[in-house]
Amino acid sequence: MPKYKRDYLTNVICRIDFINRLNFSTDQINRLKDDISEDFPNMKDMDVSFIEVMMSPEEDRTIRKKEKVYEFVREGKLVRIEPECLVFEFKQYTGFDQFRELVKKVLNSLDLLNNSVRSKRMGLRYINQIHLDEGDPFDWSGLIVDSLVPNTIYTEDKNVLSRSLGWVDLTYDDFYVRFHYGMFNSEHPNPIARKEFVLDFDCYTKDEQDLSNVSTLLDRFHEKIKEMFECSILDDLRQIMGVKRNV
Repeated sequence: MPKYKRDYLTNVICRIDFINRLNFSTDQINRLKDDISEDFPNMKDMDVSFIEVMMSPEEDRTIRKKEKVYEFVREGKLVRIEPECLVFEFKQYTGFDQFRELVKKVLNSLDLLNNSVRSKRMGLRYINQIHLDEGDPFDWSGLIVDSLVPNTIYTEDKNVLSRSLGWVDLTYDDFYVRFHYGMFNSEHPNPIARKEFVLDFDCYTKDEQDLSNVSTLLDRFHEKIKEMFECSILDDLRQIMGVKRNV
């Protein structure tokens, strides 16, 4: 598959939801701080409240609890550690290999790869927001495949159209893909005036997974997203993005 000199990625997100809430120890968090300090020198911790419902034949009780959430943020990159999930988000994407290695490093530092911790859901999402400086906002010929360009035939006056989106849900043997596409309009609810198009791919698991499978799943999801992206665009957009040679 081709690689490009530029892209339109605005968010790359990996989220891992645990089956059971985890209580991370001070030692685990300190080890993580040391391991990722070169890329994330600062950490912020917060107390977050949640309500736990205790059900029994006699009565139902609600208990309000507080837990720690930890955030590492630097230059458009986020690692968020919660009792119920891990979130990785790059708004300044520097490549899949670096993203994948960060996920693996965090899991290893928190000692989540070599024990019985399992995920109830694990996903990888790539959001491409294509902005072009000129041209008819409704004309995507040569740029996006025709089947993805929302049909505006029932709109008598395009000047009143403020958003036009579609989505596709796909079911594979062991994972799902949710694909959103269309003219998202960053100025909504104003009428569409800018030439903008979103290609939003979200791959996620169907079943519980051992966290030791995360790297393999990320690879599979990444390949599927690349394949779907290439099937969504046409040569005029590839020319704008600039195909890298010998990669």
